[in-house]
Amino acid sequence: ELADHPLRGIEELDGALDLDSFRGFAQATVARGRILRLHVALSGLAAIPGHPAEAYFARHYHEAVREFTSIIATWQSAGLADPRLDCAVAARQVLATWDGLKLQWLVAPGFDVGEALVDAIRRLTGRDAMETQHAVLTALMQGQA
Repeated sequence: ELADHPLRGIEELDGALDLDSFRGFAQATVARGRILRLHVALSGLAAIPGHPAEAYFARHYHEAVREFTSIIATWQSAGLADPRLDCAVAARQVLATWDGLKLQWLVAPGFDVGEALVDAIRRLTGRDAMETQHAVLTALMQGQA
């Protein structure tokens, strides 16, 4: 049941990929506990050179970084991510955070993994700052009208 798509489930989301979509994606992912546990275990084994899972996970991460890079670039264009970000670097950071959150949730599931992922995305992309800047500029423009 491990599909080749790096963001299994995200492909069904609409193109905007708002943060609620990521929250739902994270919650749906951890709901498949056994599959998630297998995925996390195999990803660790894939770090061993020559392991049969090595090529799959190399492709998986390459595609996931590509997809998240595109999403963050789209957010930058829409004013929802810091324009100074290197999208590929931010994408790797989001994916590394997501991998860590999955492992932590499997070991100690006493937290909202969806909320934790969204919070990390907001911090890593500068989304809060961009939304604040937008609100301030909008208020200033309305005050001048």
